[in-house]
Amino acid sequence: MEVPPLLQVDSATVRFPGAAGLWGRKAAPRAAVDAVSFSIRSGEMVGLVGESGCGKTTLGRALLRLTPLSSGSIRVGGVRVDDLSESDFRPYRRRLQMVFQDPTSTLDPRWRVGESIGEALDIHGLAASAADRRDRIARLLDSVGLPADAALRHPHEFSGGQRQRIGIARALAVEPELLVCDEPVSALDVSVQAQIVNLFADLNRRHGLAGLFISHDLAVVGHLCSRVLVMYLGSVVEVADAGRLLSTPAHPYSRALLDAVPSIEVPPAGAPGSDGVLAASVVESSAGQGTDAGCRYRNRCPRASERCVREVPALRPWKPDWLVACHHPMEAGPMVPAA
Repeated sequence: MEVPPLLQVDSATVRFPGAAGLWGRKAAPRAAVDAVSFSIRSGEMVGLVGESGCGKTTLGRALLRLTPLSSGSIRVGGVRVDDLSESDFRPYRRRLQMVFQDPTSTLDPRWRVGESIGEALDIHGLAASAADRRDRIARLLDSVGLPADAALRHPHEFSGGQRQRIGIARALAVEPELLVCDEPVSALDVSVQAQIVNLFADLNRRHGLAGLFISHDLAVVGHLCSRVLVMYLGSVVEVADAGRLLSTPAHPYSRALLDAVPSIEVPPAGAPGSDGVLAASVVESSAGQGTDAGCRYRNRCPRASERCVREVPALRPWKPDWLVACHHPMEAGPMVPAA
């Protein structure tokens, strides 16, 4: 019998109410996450990339029921959890934990670090005694590279990187199987980023910890993750092995993300992105991009054709273990208009 994936997401959709317009009229609800499906196996690190506002954080929060689904389903170990009551869902909170982007705002400044970490132990009844509680907190701090006496200090006494380590220790306190990491290194210095990324890699290697690593830093995702999902305006447009996707992406938007990465090298004439088309389009506002019939990326894509205007591309197999939502997926080479 085949073992179900640790996390299975099917057609997850999150809609937010439209803003009030002229004469009190309300705009139609906006789908921040639109029919997203994917899975994560035990011990697998999966990256989720895309520009700001594409729905990455909303999807991550929906996985832990911090933002409710409008439709679709989420299964953990084969059991559907998105429709459970809060009391029935509590055991699954142990299996799924989140590391937030800003560690400062997620730690209570009035509490010592030991209290913040120990709260989860108390809620789930994981410490047999006060001594066991202290030992668990000390081991958790040691696992993220902090001394045991850090438990007696307040968050403001630590650097940003150290506070992020505390946030990771707090998430690990309930012995989760999967971490949802929402831009956990974006607010940190480059040298500190490397330390935190290496910490995640070590936790994955030593404990088999799975993760959904949400980021806009493709280099970090490529170093840490085995598989990558690319998200655009609420939809996943490409899923592939990290090495292949980051070297020869098939979707024009994935190529645009790669072309937008700063480089000190001057590209040769005719190289992808050297004409400035993608470099400009990847940073322009997505306001006004419709969600009607047709590809959502068509107004920014140099390969768009009449078919792209008429037909929404489905996320479908392109090559083995490679999914692309594009009518004109690219092979390796310069970006050229579709025939």
